[in-house]
Amino acid sequence: MSLDASNTDPLVIFMPSGRRGHVPRGESLLGAARQLGVEIESICGGRLTCAKCKIRVEEGAFQKHGITSAANHVSPPGTEETALLNSQGDRGYRLSCVTCVQDNVLVFVPEESRAQKQIIRKTAGERIIDIDPAVRQLYVEVDQAELGEHQGDWGRLQSAMQRQWQLAVPEIDLTALRKLQSVLRQNNWQVTVVVWQDRRVIDVLPGYQEGIFGLAVDIGSTTVAGHFCDLRTGEILATESMMNPQVTYGEDLMSRVSYAMTHSRGLETMHKAIIDAVNKLAAGASRAATSALTYVHEGARGARG
Repeated sequence: MSLDASNTDPLVIFMPSGRRGHVPRGESLLGAARQLGVEIESICGGRLTCAKCKIRVEEGAFQKHGITSAANHVSPPGTEETALLNSQGDRGYRLSCVTCVQDNVLVFVPEESRAQKQIIRKTAGERIIDIDPAVRQLYVEVDQAELGEHQGDWGRLQSAMQRQWQLAVPEIDLTALRKLQSVLRQNNWQVTVVVWQDRRVIDVLPGYQEGIFGLAVDIGSTTVAGHFCDLRTGEILATESMMNPQVTYGEDLMSRVSYAMTHSRGLETMHKAIIDAVNKLAAGASRAATSALTYVHEGARGARG
């Protein structure tokens, strides 16, 4: 990648970020985006499975940018790409993982394809939040075990993540390790890995799967609220709230401090109360979110039918 204006390589410009640079002919737009610091969603790693890396190739002369962009400035769509996009009703888009640069091109990255999204929540005021969760999903194809090999399943999974995602993950949770052997063989050595902070595998799922969620908790002195969120988009799927059970041990914070100081197990008692409350909120919010998602999916199927 180069920013040299005299470079003969094609110039690629990504909007709305405005990032630009020269990339070699034949480079995928997803690869060009990564070189230029444009974060595009890609769960499956370019295997035409997730369709998250959608982009739109703009056409016309763009005097502001000094280039002419056209659909034939990139490689033509293949049968598999076209079928996947048509199945999702995404005509007019391309998948950046298999669309290769042939000439100068201006590319628009839609909101849903941006890995670093921003959302606005209105409470007391507007707040812009960057979506950057601690956990993410990776689709990985692992080499099958062969007789005479000395590398175990965890070692093969590490090698596959390093090779396909350039990610060296040193740790795996014991629960994930225990299920790894069966999960790998359940779907022809294709798995979805849940990674925490890019350094620990916390779960392994058979085949390609998507959907990763979290609970944002607001613990107030009188009430506790839990927001069940989609960690990929930042969307709040369900909200549950309840009275803070610690109110039983004091209506204000100083009263609770006094309770903890004057009772030998006071702090432990209040700690258990709030943990139980958060668990109840998590269960209630997840049930509500599941019901809402099921309703949306059934409605979508009915509309298509």
